[in-house]
Amino acid sequence: MKQGASDEWVAFLQQANAMSPLAFLSGNPRSSVALMAGGPYRRFGLDDSRSRFGYEAEVQRWGNFELRLDVGAGTIDAGGFGDLWSIDPTLTLAGDFGKTVGLSFSILTQYRNYDGAKSYDIGLELGLPVTVWRPDTAQPCYWQLTPFVQAAGGASIELAAGGLFLGGGLVSALAWNSGPFELLMANEISYYGGIPIDDIGGYDFDTQLSQLVFKNGLQGTWFPWSSVYFDVGLTFTNFVLDDANVAFYTSPTVGAGVQLGRRVDLRLGYEGDFGDNYRGHSVRLKIDIFL
Repeated sequence: MKQGASDEWVAFLQQANAMSPLAFLSGNPRSSVALMAGGPYRRFGLDDSRSRFGYEAEVQRWGNFELRLDVGAGTIDAGGFGDLWSIDPTLTLAGDFGKTVGLSFSILTQYRNYDGAKSYDIGLELGLPVTVWRPDTAQPCYWQLTPFVQAAGGASIELAAGGLFLGGGLVSALAWNSGPFELLMANEISYYGGIPIDDIGGYDFDTQLSQLVFKNGLQGTWFPWSSVYFDVGLTFTNFVLDDANVAFYTSPTVGAGVQLGRRVDLRLGYEGDFGDNYRGHSVRLKIDIFL
């Protein structure tokens, strides 16, 4: 290892991202990079709590603070492997400095169990949502841009894999409202690069990662009653730079939610991930509390 064998192992793990649908770090919908890219996309992209519906329900106000829990749990079918499942809780604290600019801090985590092989991810995220178009009685459109930065790492003893990386990007959410219906378009671009780890017990390790991720999707929401809503959406994800086994996948979503007064928004939904030789199914729960 001290003579450079660790470099060969790092190169092997990089090839695993390209060849295996269950690679640890990148290249598939449950990888560490996919976790980090998907978090801000759900919170700042395909989310109605800050659009016209959110303002009309008085859950998004000037000076508001938000505590949010997102949890996804699901199974994976990838080329005949055995028992594959994961869970990914995320906790977010956000606030607004005024009617235009806010600040968001999130802790993202993930646990994967691939037929007994366990892996763990954790990441920190800082986002700056900026409302370009704010909806009101005369303005049916909403547009928010959110730049974000992230730092993350993960490890798996059984898979002999791990790494540290930094990333960041930009999420755009553009919505148009017509009565009880809303159409939302979300787009994200993000980049992730590995961080070297030097001199741990005399060993040097590197995270061979340089990945660009694009996410693009649409979501339609229907409010049949003032506090109950239903949504359906579709997202396309592309891994662009480093080779990826599941370089492109489609994620359909469907969900139902209820707003409990002016303070609480609950949503329960389904999310799928469908790519080449890959099928993922998740149940997702969102609990939004506005303080």
